[in-house]
Amino acid sequence: MAEGEDTNGAATLLAIHTAMAWLTERELQRDPAAKDALLAFTEARMARLVRAYPDLLGAAQAACGVVAREADSAPNVVRLHA
Repeated sequence: MAEGEDTNGAATLLAIHTAMAWLTERELQRDPAAKDALLAFTEARMARLVRAYPDLLGAAQAACGVVAREADSAPNVVRLHA
């Protein structure tokens, strides 16, 4: 993979992360009780993805963790997690 492709991939992931952080914040501002529904939805979607692509288990678990941290850290629009 060329360096430019890697940069484009990283930029895409950061853009998606930013959009999801904003959506998470907006939903929690509208209804603070939405946190449980958001986490349940994320876990269900990731489970479906892992059934189709078992090699993505680690990434799916990490994604669920990011969503959980975003929900807990609202109203921060963007937080980068190591």
